[in-house]
Amino acid sequence: MLYVPHLVSDANASHPHLNAVPVSGQYLDKNRLKQYQRAFIAADLVDGKVVLVNPKPHQAAGLCQVNTAYVYAAKRVAHSSLRADAENGRLPLNVAAHHCRPLVSQLLALWTACSADERVEFARKADPERIFEVIEIAIGVSDGGVS
Repeated sequence: MLYVPHLVSDANASHPHLNAVPVSGQYLDKNRLKQYQRAFIAADLVDGKVVLVNPKPHQAAGLCQVNTAYVYAAKRVAHSSLRADAENGRLPLNVAAHHCRPLVSQLLALWTACSADERVEFARKADPERIFEVIEIAIGVSDGGVS
């Protein structure tokens, strides 16, 4: 939503959040307003006349006084079973985030760390036929029967 200054009013001064105009993080990032115009948005944010919705990671990091990498790590852990341990400090956030990496990233990291002999052993146990089918799809030789 675009920020429209004339929509900001003192109509419900006792509960400003009820009449607050939403302003998105993307709008704050991309607008080409003059500095004094942005200052009024900031003042309205402080007064509760405007609410920030969907802030960008760097904006949330600035508000919460953490670096952006921590925001991304917390987002990765947020919906996992490790969140409570990370929030309570029993598990460092970077360790919890590492355990929540997407499966493809984990597989690639393990494959890269393996020796040639370990890769051969993996291929034998995983069934070479299935591996070749996936390779054919990946390089475009076959589309797995899908057109």
